[in-house]
This record gives sequence, C-alpha cells and structure tokens, in this order.
Amino acid sequence: MITKSKTFWLLFILSFCLPTGVLTAQVNNDGNNVVYRGYNSKSAVSSNYLKEQWGVTVIDSTWNTPAGKENVTGKIISKYRPHVEALNATIGYSPRGLVKDYPESEMSNWAADAMFNIAQSYLDTSTFKGMKIDFSLLNFGGIRTSIPQGNVSSFDIMSIFPFKNSIVIEKLPGTKVKQTIELFASMHKVQIMGHTKLSITDDHVDEFLINGEPLDTNRVYNVATIDFLLNGGDQVTTLKNNGGVIYTNILMMDGIIDYIKNLTAQGKYIDARLDGRCTLKGSKIRRTKSGRIIKSKSPFLSNKETAEENKKMENKTSRE
Repeated sequence: MITKSKTFWLLFILSFCLPTGVLTAQVNNDGNNVVYRGYNSKSAVSSNYLKEQWGVTVIDSTWNTPAGKENVTGKIISKYRPHVEALNATIGYSPRGLVKDYPESEMSNWAADAMFNIAQSYLDTSTFKGMKIDFSLLNFGGIRTSIPQGNVSSFDIMSIFPFKNSIVIEKLPGTKVKQTIELFASMHKVQIMGHTKLSITDDHVDEFLINGEPLDTNRVYNVATIDFLLNGGDQVTTLKNNGGVIYTNILMMDGIIDYIKNLTAQGKYIDARLDGRCTLKGSKIRRTKSGRIIKSKSPFLSNKETAEENKKMENKTSRE
C-alpha cells in the first residue's frame, strides 16, 4: 500500500537522482592525471587514468533505454506519478498563513488544537466513545515550518509534519502533569499545548489551567500527544509512567491532512489566533537582543554557549 508518508520520502530520494548538468574531464600536461569538473564547477584530480578513457558527456533528464532492455526507471516513475500529482492538489485554504514561533504562535496553537480534535474524533468513533480529551501536548521540533498563505496542499502538510509521529492518548495522573509543567519551568523550555493556559516566571510556574480549571493532582487526565514525547523525546521524561495508552495508529501528517479536508468540506479555513495560552517571563528566560524569547537547549548552558546560541538566533532573526 502506498501511503502519503512513503510517497513523500520517495520524492525526497528521487530529487537527488535526477541527472542534470555537464561532467568534463581534462588531461593535464603530464598525460596521466585527469582533472574533472562537475555541474558546480568544482574540480578534483584523479591519477592513473589514460586520456583515451575520458571524454565529455552532456547529461540531461532524458533516459534512453537501450534496445531490448526494460525501462525500469520509467516504470517506477509511472507507478508513482498519480500519487505525486495528488499530493500537489489543493486540500484547504489559509487566508493569512500561520507562522511558527516560540513560545506561542498561530501555527503552534492551530497544530495543538487540531491534534486535540483529531484525537477526540478518534475516541468518538471507536470503542472508547464517551471518553473526553482534556488537553493536547506536542513538541515544537515536530513542526518544521509554517503554513503558507493561500492554497494548501498535502505536500505542504507533509513538509510541515515530515516525521512518522503517531498520535496517542494517555491517561496521565495529575501528579505527573504537575511534574511535566515543573520540568518545562526548570528547563526554561516549554512545548506546545492545547486547551491549557501556562504562565512561567524564570523557573517558577505562576499559573497552569486545563480548560479554565486549576490542575487537580488527585485526578487522571486524558492527554493527546505523540509517541515521540511518550517515549521521552525532547527530554520530556515524565510521560512514561502513566495509567495506560491508547494507540490510534494515526500518523500526525495523515491526521492533519484528513482534518484539513474535513474543514474544507465544512466551508472552513485553516486559521488560528494568539490567545495567551503560554507566557514566559523573568531574567532566566533566553531572549535575543531585540527581546524575542527563544528556546533553551539545556538548563546547563555555560555563559559562552549561551552567547553563541544567542548570536546564532540573532543572525536567524535578521535573515527572517
């Protein structure tokens, strides 16, 4: 079965396999050493080759199959062409585009809320009907870029969510939820959440609400997340000891694509707003010189490492 994720990686690999350019081989005066230049004009020297072994070959994207031989490459391309064309078809529309930023952005808010709705829809149509999702949790690294303004295709979504992360639903005790939020504060590094409100000053949690209510450490919460975080990814180690996990077997990219198609069928657009769900304050929170908040890679960065990371982020921000 050809899934969307398989097609994506096939396209990625084939993009490196299309021959194009000119390869030139040139013999030096000694008659032995050969200098060859590729399409990027870089050169290298190879020894022990005779002049008669080299020539100039113009390479383009045409594949000429020798007589009597099967065009294997052509068969592969023909097999996947319909799937590739389908990926470029419009599945939704974003009137403003959604930009990814930290610690809160329209893109991250939309992704967290979309995953919440996908997980809830799964429960509503399964043997777990009646069970309700309390909040969602997603890592910033799982979102690679922003949603473009205008028409959005499946290929766009696959570029944004390229990893094989599956959506899972776990029963997380309130004590573990508390440990997770306190971990974010101690690391000065939060992740994306939906249906919550979080306020942190330095390494102290000022406020944390779930659906408008304070955290109750005596209850168990149903959390929609991904298997990457469930297994301790991005240093989120507090999700491993839980009260049980429901594996939806829905890849994040597939779930998002179907979710957008459903929005379109309902006449809705891909859109989100900032709602103040995550606020970071204090002198320990990393910022660029312009005041923009940035992620901490580790709570144990040295002064030199911090300066280097700030410089990298400043250069990135200036390019944007």
